[in-house]
Amino acid sequence: MAKRKGIVDRDLGWKKISSVFKNGKRGISCNVGIQGDNAAQSKEADGPTNADLAAIHEYGTRDKRVPERSFMRSTFDAGLVKYKQKLDAAAGIALDKAKMGEMNVLEGELLMLGEVEYRADIIKRVREYIPPQLAKSTLARSKRARDPSLTLWDTGVLINSISAVIDNKLPISGGA
Repeated sequence: MAKRKGIVDRDLGWKKISSVFKNGKRGISCNVGIQGDNAAQSKEADGPTNADLAAIHEYGTRDKRVPERSFMRSTFDAGLVKYKQKLDAAAGIALDKAKMGEMNVLEGELLMLGEVEYRADIIKRVREYIPPQLAKSTLARSKRARDPSLTLWDTGVLINSISAVIDNKLPISGGA
């Protein structure tokens, strides 16, 4: 504890926490989406990959034959306040645990936020109606009877390819 001219500086473990990040020169994030092996998989050998399908639905096609039906960006935008609150809470938990010497808690907290909150919200969104309605030609091509209000749900391949992955190899920008 340092004391200077009436100011008391109590560390409470911050030096230990910051040294982990400074020494490792790494940041941490939780990436949620169609990624890794799931992204490269395809329903048909010569067909689009899961990542291709996700991008087509998220942004639509240039020729407008497939309209934009955002399910990742729109979900994130709608839940941004909630995600920020959960992230603040996760950081607080990680900080409290770090004071007790548990330094890897943030990864688990971020994974929970990614899996239990954002990924679950994306899946819920895919299971809802995302306008516009499906074209009659799309409904006719469908291999099973389907509810036309389920615009992104046919086989479940898209939902099953969504994952949350921790990335703790990010460089920390700025000085230190």
